[in-house]
Amino acid sequence: MNDFQDRGSVEQVVYRWDGNHGRQGTGMNAVAHSCDVERAEELGRELGPLLWVSGAAAARPSVVRTLSGDGDVLLVQRWPTTDRGGRPSTVSHVLVGDRGSLKVRQCLGLADGGWRRQEKAEQASGQLPEFDGTYLDELAFGRLPGMLERLPKVEHALILATAELLRDPTQRVSLLLEDETPRDWPDRDAVPVVYLGLFLLFGDWLGQEWTFATCDTADTHPLRLMAVPRWEPDTGGSGPLARVMGRRQTRPRFEHRAAAQLVRHLLAHRQARPGVPQLVEELAGGATLDWERRRARLQQILGTDRTPPGGTRIPASVRDQEREPEPARDREWDLAGEPARAAVTAEPNPAAYAEPRADQYPQPRADQYAAPHVDPYPRQRVDPYADPHPEPHANSAPTAPPPPPPPPAARCSKRGRVWRRPMTL
Repeated sequence: MNDFQDRGSVEQVVYRWDGNHGRQGTGMNAVAHSCDVERAEELGRELGPLLWVSGAAAARPSVVRTLSGDGDVLLVQRWPTTDRGGRPSTVSHVLVGDRGSLKVRQCLGLADGGWRRQEKAEQASGQLPEFDGTYLDELAFGRLPGMLERLPKVEHALILATAELLRDPTQRVSLLLEDETPRDWPDRDAVPVVYLGLFLLFGDWLGQEWTFATCDTADTHPLRLMAVPRWEPDTGGSGPLARVMGRRQTRPRFEHRAAAQLVRHLLAHRQARPGVPQLVEELAGGATLDWERRRARLQQILGTDRTPPGGTRIPASVRDQEREPEPARDREWDLAGEPARAAVTAEPNPAAYAEPRADQYPQPRADQYAAPHVDPYPRQRVDPYADPHPEPHANSAPTAPPPPPPPPAARCSKRGRVWRRPMTL
């Protein structure tokens, strides 16, 4: 996993309110920097509104990954603060480096908790040294194993976001972070884990740079992944946008069933390199196809039609059959490391969508999350991404013909004696 070698230098710039006397004209100026002043001011103009956070999302720190006009990676850590007049404001610490210095997976590790203390950013001024790249490597590399362990907790969000990107790979994705987190939905702290899962699933298959904001007030920025507390009307100026909220699909579409298979593969191969083989190998270049052709290819690769080749319906996978039954209540994260899936809020019709084919990429290790113990209060698990229209007679065992009707009962006379028809020879 340690792909953080051969890095270049990493510059740093601190932006905070310093009055309306800078060249930017906005008052959000580069008050400390390791690069020259002109470069720092140029980057500040390019970042623009990303240096400001206001409203409901302003109360939380956040991290943004975007690109400069000349292709450098800009990794921004933002904190809420107040200006000299006591008004709400934002202070930002920006790392600047090439794609080899600030790789996607490293940036996601740094986004899960940040890399700088707010007090340091608020006190910084003047000339700064280049940022310690070795420190960034060690910090990100130390966090990634824990993030991988948390992936099963965000499976539902991964499936919904993956389905949208399968249907239209050019879309931006916006996750809704409500005040009361819905059951089986990530909170703000888990957003970097969702982004990591999407990166590990797609890799470079989408053909676009991985840019993101872990929390913001609006999803109108030209970023690939965003998470916001509420949705405002979208003008479409930054391209197509898929807005995803934490509610189950009562009638999952094809892309949801395909996404569920890809996410299950990812969870079984978390240590693999980014990009599941079903996409980056078997469907290479598939992001450029139209949806109908891409859907047909996915059906061939994943076997997501109802009846696989051979005409017989394959039963549900052993993994799904042996999965631990759940009580109808919320379950918290097991401190021993076992992820517990929460009950769904609105389960679809209990139609069984079988695993269409055995995984042709066998698991390199035993699944540590398969049926760890027997629940004393089991209930039947319903796959929320099941095919709502299974074959009505699939796997039906032949039934014996009905038994012949019983012989007619004997008739009684009025005196109660049995009258029988005389036998004729």
